[in-house]
Amino acid sequence: PGSDSYGEYRYPHDYPSGWVDQQYLPDGLKRRDFFHPSPRGWEAWRVEATAADRAEDAPGEEGQEG
Repeated sequence: PGSDSYGEYRYPHDYPSGWVDQQYLPDGLKRRDFFHPSPRGWEAWRVEATAADRAEDAPGEEGQEG
């Protein structure tokens, strides 16, 4: 953590989807949910779009980094 890992940052705008699966928060906050969307409107769409982004960037695909 801190300045030692600064060079590991992947700039999302450098990727076709504009999204990169990387950890921004400290380990103690990793994988916590801070937003609980409703099943309606924009929030429902955002849940689907986020799932699609994560599936697209998932590790294990040929030549793809996760």
